[in-house]
Amino acid sequence: NELIAKEVLKHKCLVGLIKKKAESLNRFEKFMGWNIRDNEQEECFERLIDWDWSNKNKHDLVKKGSDTWQALVDANIFDVRLYRFAEELFE
Repeated sequence: NELIAKEVLKHKCLVGLIKKKAESLNRFEKFMGWNIRDNEQEECFERLIDWDWSNKNKHDLVKKGSDTWQALVDANIFDVRLYRFAEELFE
């Protein structure tokens, strides 16, 4: 149920977004009480921020508004709506 998923996301989850990695990791650090002090920890944090998924499979981008784009949205409409809700929570 979409409403239950939104309630769980709102009340039980700490939302982070890949497209806002640095801000997300800073939120996690503050929430979890992490204290990045030494160079090794700082380097790890920086690697996470700059992480570009070097092992990911390369695919052509799907053009927003195309038939393929719409087919993906239609097939995943509840995921899309939940993701948009997560973006709202993040802000």
